[in-house]
Amino acid sequence: MAIDLRRWFRFLAGGLFNTAATYLIYLGLIRFMPYQWAYLVAYALGIVIAYVLNSVLVFRVPLSLKRFSAYPVVYLVQYVIAAGLLAVAVEVLHAPEAIAPLAVLAIMVPLSYVLNRLVLARSGGNAPQGPSP
Repeated sequence: MAIDLRRWFRFLAGGLFNTAATYLIYLGLIRFMPYQWAYLVAYALGIVIAYVLNSVLVFRVPLSLKRFSAYPVVYLVQYVIAAGLLAVAVEVLHAPEAIAPLAVLAIMVPLSYVLNRLVLARSGGNAPQGPSP
C-alpha cells in the first residue's frame, strides 16, 4: 500500500487545523472540569471536524450518513488508546495536563491516517483511484 504524499500532506494539514481547534477547546474546558472530561468533550467535537475535513479535503469522498456512522468507531479505538496514554503521561510521568495531549497526538497520527483511509476511502466501494489531485 503506497502512500500518496499529497493526500498525506492534506491529512496533516487537516489534522493540524483540527488539533488546534480541539486543543483550544480542551484548554478552555479544563478550567471548568476535570482533564479527562475536557478531553472527552474536545475529542467528540474533533470527530465531527475530522470527518468533514478528511472526507472533503483528504480523501475527496462525498459526505454520507453511512460513512459518518462508521467514523466514530475509528475514533473510539483511538480514544481508548489515547486516553490511556494521556493517563500514563499525567499520572505516571507527571506531564502537565495542558501539554500531555500533544505528546499523545504524536503517537496517534500514523494510526489515525490508516484507520481514516480504511473507513473513508474504502467504504461505499468508491475508493479514490490513482494519484489524488
